[in-house]
Amino acid sequence: MSGVKSKKSVLLMLLTVLLCATPLACTFTVPGGKKPVELSGMSQTPERTSIYRHGDWIIARASLHNHTVYSDGCRTPEDLLELARVQGMAILAYTDHREGKICMGKNKLVCAQTGGVESVGYHAYYDHLEKIQEKAREQDMIVTKGVEVSSPYFFNNGKFPSIVLRGQFKHFTVYSIQDPQVLADMPVSREISIFKPQPIPGDTPYQEFVDYIIGKGGIVHAVHVESQQDDWLGPVHVLTPAPI
Repeated sequence: MSGVKSKKSVLLMLLTVLLCATPLACTFTVPGGKKPVELSGMSQTPERTSIYRHGDWIIARASLHNHTVYSDGCRTPEDLLELARVQGMAILAYTDHREGKICMGKNKLVCAQTGGVESVGYHAYYDHLEKIQEKAREQDMIVTKGVEVSSPYFFNNGKFPSIVLRGQFKHFTVYSIQDPQVLADMPVSREISIFKPQPIPGDTPYQEFVDYIIGKGGIVHAVHVESQQDDWLGPVHVLTPAPI
């Protein structure tokens, strides 16, 4: 029995090292986790016209998918707002990655901090962005709060000791949710199995996620839907087939 426990301990240690060696686990950060790239040479005059008319249409320049140092971006929320102003944006969306921790195994035996919004909490994230919204209004800009979900459902379909991580590349951005608790309660994966293959669920968990967000008054947008993933991260095969 002690030999079995010893083997499991070694395996879990190797998995921990593997997770911390992969981009999925260690490229994200949180405010204060790394020095952000500083702005320099910012002009007081925007480079482009942010809002103009074309017949009966009002055209507004917008950037709707952006990350800050709350996840894997290199700017603070304040500097990103200033950069958007200089580039002539009328609308700016903050959509940092939501994932704060990914765990493997029953009872979360192995976990890797991934440094997304959940590392600091949605309420803290929203409190910060509400201050950004106030500053944006002073500059006649619109800021919207949101998150990017790096797959509502990802799972291990491999037969031990093989790990085949599926579905990780099915990303969604979420907008127009005003209550951060709605995001905290999202039906999303937070752990995967190690020793037992998980069945391929089809589209059901993704549809449940979309229905949940829409039911709470939000907007969901599928990200890089034309992409697929077929990579090896050490012994882990990360696989997401091309979309239908």
